[in-house]
Amino acid sequence: MSAADLIKQLIKLGVSIKDIASKSKNNGGIDWTKVLQTTVADPKISKTLADLVAALKDHSVAAAIDQIDLKQKVLLAGRAVANLGHDELLQYSDLADARLLLATHQLTEALDEGIVQWLVNDALPILIDIAPVVLPLLL
Repeated sequence: MSAADLIKQLIKLGVSIKDIASKSKNNGGIDWTKVLQTTVADPKISKTLADLVAALKDHSVAAAIDQIDLKQKVLLAGRAVANLGHDELLQYSDLADARLLLATHQLTEALDEGIVQWLVNDALPILIDIAPVVLPLLL
C-alpha cells in the first residue's frame, strides 16, 4: 500500500469511527469499548479496519515512510531545510507530520479501544490538516 493510500485509509477509517464515537457519548464521555464493538459489528467498517490492520502488519508502514523520505529529499533538492521557500517549507513540514504519524508505534499495536481512541483524537486531526498538501505530493 502506498503512503497516499495508507493516509486515505486512515482518514476513511478515522471519520467512520469518529461518527460512531459521536453517537456513543454517555454523560459527555465516549465509551471507547462500545465504539470498538460497534465498529467491529459493522461489516463495511470492519473490512476497512481489517484491511488497514493487515497493511500495517505487512510492512506497508515502512514502505510508506520510505516514500515520504524520498519526497522530502526531492523537495530539498540538495538544499538545507532553512533554504526552502515558504510553500516548500510548509510541504516539507506536512510530509514530516505524515512521517511522524506513520512512525508512531501505536499503529502496530493490537486492535483495542486505545487505537480507535488514538485514531479519532490524535491521528485524524493531523491527517485531515495535512492531507490536502501531502496527498498530491505522494501521488
